[in-house]
Amino acid sequence: MDIRAAQTGGHDSDRIRFQKNRRGLSGVESVNPVEIGGHARKFLTSPRLEKLNKEFEQNGGEWKEFKIGELFDVVKGKRLTKENIKPGNINFLGAISSNNGIRERIETTTVWKPNCISVNYNGSVGCSFYQEEPFYASDDVNVCYSKENWILNRKRALFFCAIFKNFSQKFSYTQKWNKERMENSGILLPATPDGTPDFSYMEQYIGELEQARVSELAAYLRAAGLENYDLTAAEQTALDDFKNNRMNFKEFKIEDLFDFLPAPYFGKIKRQLNVSKIRTNEFNLPLVCAKKGNNGIMYYGRSTDFKSYKNVLSVVYNGVVAAGLVYAHNENIGIFTDSYLIKSKYDIAFKTNLFL
Repeated sequence: MDIRAAQTGGHDSDRIRFQKNRRGLSGVESVNPVEIGGHARKFLTSPRLEKLNKEFEQNGGEWKEFKIGELFDVVKGKRLTKENIKPGNINFLGAISSNNGIRERIETTTVWKPNCISVNYNGSVGCSFYQEEPFYASDDVNVCYSKENWILNRKRALFFCAIFKNFSQKFSYTQKWNKERMENSGILLPATPDGTPDFSYMEQYIGELEQARVSELAAYLRAAGLENYDLTAAEQTALDDFKNNRMNFKEFKIEDLFDFLPAPYFGKIKRQLNVSKIRTNEFNLPLVCAKKGNNGIMYYGRSTDFKSYKNVLSVVYNGVVAAGLVYAHNENIGIFTDSYLIKSKYDIAFKTNLFL
């Protein structure tokens, strides 16, 4: 069943057309997002980006307000109860802020068409993702399909996703960004002299941002001496499998993959009095605590006073800021407090721990 075909008919009667008056646009709930152009100019120094903005202004382009409902058909997701969810191969979208909005993969005959933008209106409000594959959208998600007078593509979608994210500042759990509010929300977009959205500018701008990131990565690789490298046959096969969706993902319990390691303290005085904040020849064993950053290391102790392990993960279980943080350690590591160590049941490399 095609959800869009079943739900997008008859929107014209519900549309609220805006009209100009002395105070601007009426009938529009408006959020003025940070102009992507100005935001990027603040952080990037790409000459091509500056040239693009200059040409946009010289050609009579300007930023103009549009209602989302003028540009998109907004379709509300549908509730799917837990007892009706079965593992499968269709992306199930929930109100999450990562993994392209994909909460899990399910078995269903009801799907939404791809080439659209999914937007969380509950939970992580405003988090938006471009969907390139068929999916099922939960009732915490609105799905935006471009109107018939223009065509959405990946770069245009990414431009809109950046703007939609700003609505997280206006809507919340108590005032949800539901279908009706979304259709009537105003957004600032680059426009051509005839007043229509400048989709060419959007595509070029996203292209320049992506190129800037690629250039930054290339510079980092050169500085780190990693500019030239060869993949092994196994690495190339794994990369090809991932790119061609031949790699399957499955849920595992942590206890099936890792052993929890005891990390006792052997010292004769209180551990708080038996550590150093700096590494010395005597206090040379890194100790993990409830710390954000520095790989969780807060103190250093004597290797004879703390049980230590190598090539393990440390998990912080306490602390307002650090709880839940996980760090990979390639050298011997011990525990001070508020953390525990786990080690893979399999013989894995340090880089695999970084992935995990």
